[in-house]
Amino acid sequence: MINKENIDKEFWKAIGTHYEKECYEDTLKDACLYIIELIQEKSENYDLDGEKLINNIFSEKNPKLLINKNQTNSEKDEQRGYGYIIKGLICAIRNPLSHNKNIKYSKETTDSILLFINFYILPKLDDTKEFGYVDNWFDFVFLDNDNDSEKISNKILDSINKKDKFTLMKNIVENLSQIKEGKYFYFINTLYESLSLKCKNEIIVILNRKLIKAKDDRYLRMFFNHFDPKIWNELDGLVTVRIEEMVTDSIRSGKIVISQYSKKEELADAASLSTWVHDWIKYFSNYDVIKEILLRKINNKEEAKYVFKYFYSTVYDHEFILENSSEIIKGLKKKKYYFKELIETAMFFGDDTSFDIFREEYEKVKDLKEPEVEPEEYPF
Repeated sequence: MINKENIDKEFWKAIGTHYEKECYEDTLKDACLYIIELIQEKSENYDLDGEKLINNIFSEKNPKLLINKNQTNSEKDEQRGYGYIIKGLICAIRNPLSHNKNIKYSKETTDSILLFINFYILPKLDDTKEFGYVDNWFDFVFLDNDNDSEKISNKILDSINKKDKFTLMKNIVENLSQIKEGKYFYFINTLYESLSLKCKNEIIVILNRKLIKAKDDRYLRMFFNHFDPKIWNELDGLVTVRIEEMVTDSIRSGKIVISQYSKKEELADAASLSTWVHDWIKYFSNYDVIKEILLRKINNKEEAKYVFKYFYSTVYDHEFILENSSEIIKGLKKKKYYFKELIETAMFFGDDTSFDIFREEYEKVKDLKEPEVEPEEYPF
């Protein structure tokens, strides 16, 4: 006899109510629905149902779930036959019961079908692997693969089940330093966005623990390199303020210097961290302070070159220029070359009439040449 003691607990929850009422036809429909929903969940494909779902998930050429390695002829036969069995249950039992109320099943026949599902179908389905049979997704994506195109990224993401996505995201956070610079931005952030809210919150906790200890090191730089800046507001305030202070100190030190060895222009060592954050600073709580620092640096030759090279998108921003118009005009009146360069570039790369407020003072200094040495006095 079938009861909750000898049937899989979750399976019994799905079929128990109708079974105990001796509604065997409804019990079998419940059983088939349970199988369908389990396949949808494991494959993360909720758009298909019935035969179309089975054909898609257990297709011979491109299976989405594997019950074995699907490499030898025997394994391929088993894989193909398993799909046929599930499809047979849907076609032979669920579909007729859904359309014909006169079909009746005895308790004995129902028990036989349920036992077959419980001891053969469900264990096989529980052991299925995602397409590709990958044991370690971190190694596969970041160490064994050098292709980070959106096409292959999406293919990989489609092949990872929900549980393994979370595990992979945790491994990414733990091992950011190992991931190649300038690669996998799309993959990492698409993976993060695919997680449930609960999983995202767990990832943020792990990130907080890693970043609270971060120094100006590779881990912090790879965090800036690989994550979308929008995640900044999800982190703990103590973590972000601490890092913001580190970055701000680096920006204060920012300037272009002449190397004593190569005699060529290079970035001052203390400013190195700041070059990783040009897309991030607008999310910082001290963004206004940083903008003020950048504006003041335009007064000095070595510092202005640093600003124009690494924070171009900030200082040439329409809003930044207009909100600092009075200081910029003062700089033009003082015949400060780099204020002239700032306005000249802004005006000639756009036709915004709001920049006309600078035109009178600009006309007076438009022929100003870059000086060899800039005085230290600020114009405001």
